[in-house]
Amino acid sequence: MSIRTRVWYDMLHAKAGDEYLTLYLAREKKWRVWYKVGLIVVTTAGLYFSQTNPLVPVLSLTVVWISQLVSQVQNFIVMSDDNFGKLGGLRMMYYERWAKLEDLWFEMFDERINDDEAQIRYYETRKEARDIEKLDNSLLLKKRRKLDNKAQLNTQAYIDQYHGYTEQPEED
Repeated sequence: MSIRTRVWYDMLHAKAGDEYLTLYLAREKKWRVWYKVGLIVVTTAGLYFSQTNPLVPVLSLTVVWISQLVSQVQNFIVMSDDNFGKLGGLRMMYYERWAKLEDLWFEMFDERINDDEAQIRYYETRKEARDIEKLDNSLLLKKRRKLDNKAQLNTQAYIDQYHGYTEQPEED
């Protein structure tokens, strides 16, 4: 496989990763808002009804127990603040990698650098991919098919618009 082909496919992969994480972040933000609003509504309703009911102590304890239970399983329902911050960092790592690979692609395409120089720069960017994979693996993100399909469509649209083709160009 030529260096041009490697750069092309790695660039597509990095762009798709960036698009996927952008969509994933938006989805997580939406779920976090709904989760917090729902928790406030349930807690408030529980406290209100506990004051109007003769079984106040039992209901109050039940509300406290439910809120504690929900806080313990919160990370299974929505992403923690720490992981949410890391996810944003991972998205930026994918973006930076994609930008470097696209710059390299244009330099190769315009014949401003030769294949040997391109190969050296390409393998320098590959070293950065280790950090991306390490962080990606630590977050244990679930692959969402709808988000992945949308990310692939967004990537294809970007490539069509800015590169004029979706398949790797023919070798010279």
